[in-house]
Amino acid sequence: MADASDDDIEGATLAGQDIVLLRHPVSPAFAGLVARITGYRETSGRAARMTETASLIVPLVIGFGAPFAIALGREPRPGERWASFTAGLTGFPVSIVSPGAAHCIQIDFTPLGAYRFFGRPMRLFADRIVEIDDLEDGSLIALRERLGAVRRWSARFALVERFLARRLAEGPAAAPEIGLAYGAIVASGGAVRIAAIAGEVGW
Repeated sequence: MADASDDDIEGATLAGQDIVLLRHPVSPAFAGLVARITGYRETSGRAARMTETASLIVPLVIGFGAPFAIALGREPRPGERWASFTAGLTGFPVSIVSPGAAHCIQIDFTPLGAYRFFGRPMRLFADRIVEIDDLEDGSLIALRERLGAVRRWSARFALVERFLARRLAEGPAAAPEIGLAYGAIVASGGAVRIAAIAGEVGW
């Protein structure tokens, strides 16, 4: 896997790399809400299998190429294909089969950022993968179409930043107790006792 700084998709692909990975700097305005913004493209045509451990990240993947086969806590079944989707927090490992022709942009939200962005309780996403179309969110579907029509990564990242800025500014903020609990978990690397958090926030 290689990083590439070339904004042009064709230029990056012709560099002889099977996987192009573009990490876009996250604006300070999104601190605590967005962890990463990444552009990704495979050109090998060879399927690859990956396993990701559970994390405190809620990804939003907007796909332009072949879909991934993904399942939580088990191997993907035939027909379990995901192109543009989000996935809630889970305690299971995530099994991914990449087709070798995936092409997408991924926004990794913190739980606080995901709640503000989607405007829905995160329990609705827990242990689930949800297609963008099933969210019935016309603005997200329109964003997918606009991103797919653009050929330069710089333009895609600019579109995403503008969209994020508007959605995160307008979205609901989590209760202060949630922010305190999440901050304590992250600061301790998961070592803090839940009883201690409950005592601190009064829940």
